[in-house]
Amino acid sequence: MIEISYALDRREGRGGWETRRDCGSATRGELLWSFFPANIAIRTDDAEWRCDNCWIPLLHFGLSLLHVCERLRDEGEARYDFTEVEGEIEFRRRGEWVTIAPSDSSRSLRCTYAELCSAAVVLARRVVFDLAEAYPALRETDVAVDMLERAARIGPPDG
Repeated sequence: MIEISYALDRREGRGGWETRRDCGSATRGELLWSFFPANIAIRTDDAEWRCDNCWIPLLHFGLSLLHVCERLRDEGEARYDFTEVEGEIEFRRRGEWVTIAPSDSSRSLRCTYAELCSAAVVLARRVVFDLAEAYPALRETDVAVDMLERAARIGPPDG
């Protein structure tokens, strides 16, 4: 079992460029690196990793997890590099099992490849749909379209 969750910083005066700029006129780079900073949590049956500094760009993280699933299918190893601080999350696939090793933690997480892909698809869809409720122009951006197309290629979530 794996669950990937997020929380945006909704405090007054906080957040990313979405508080000052329209999503529909933002560039792909701005959407990926400057909009929607979030806290991220990854939980498995026996471990949890959290980033509670609200600095991980949510669209970048969601899209990157889909890339991770694609790379693990073909290469067996992938990583997510943090954009705002030094560090990374390494993903290593051996057979059906994936080890998730954040560089800022001494604990690794473990789940199956199918579970990771399912969780990445659920996260990507939830991010796009949740954010598009508050920012309707986001639906039409190439980032949102790309995330949903990649999620569809990876497959429907289990259950």
